[in-house]
Amino acid sequence: MGPEQYVSKWKEMQGEELMRFHEDSLQDVTLDQETKRFLTEAGLPGSAAPGLDFNTFFESVAEWGGWDESLHHYHRFGSTGWGDPICLDETDGSVVHLDHEKDGKRRTFINSSLLQFAEFLLSYRQFIKETLDENGEDAYMDNNIPERLMKWIAEEFERIDPAACRKGAFWATELRNLEEEA
Repeated sequence: MGPEQYVSKWKEMQGEELMRFHEDSLQDVTLDQETKRFLTEAGLPGSAAPGLDFNTFFESVAEWGGWDESLHHYHRFGSTGWGDPICLDETDGSVVHLDHEKDGKRRTFINSSLLQFAEFLLSYRQFIKETLDENGEDAYMDNNIPERLMKWIAEEFERIDPAACRKGAFWATELRNLEEEA
């Protein structure tokens, strides 16, 4: 999905304005041209469910957290609701979060690429919107989620990035928690 299509779909989901990255902020991180184009032309939201916050720059977690220099290949661009940095792993292009209580020594896989991560955010936004449309404004917070939408989001995630659906991955855990609370 190109940047223009992403922006259009995000607006359809009544999402907040997307924040674009300035090209200068991408100089110190290894990204392919498609990802750079996406970040500079579409961007990411300031925040998105489930409890994720983003900024429009990358910074090495070794510098950001004063952590071990061996973590220099992790570049922070957001955080989880628990305060863990969301990072791009330059070694393979994946998106992960690092446990701040373990000084970044414990890594949780989120997505195989930044583009797949962005597509997950969009799909999750649609999942929540349809849940609210169908079951009322408190439906997501009350975990009153239609079974067909739980099935849809699981299938959508599997289609976009099967690795993100493996046990222990961030999104797999998120979906499991929603199912257990139902």
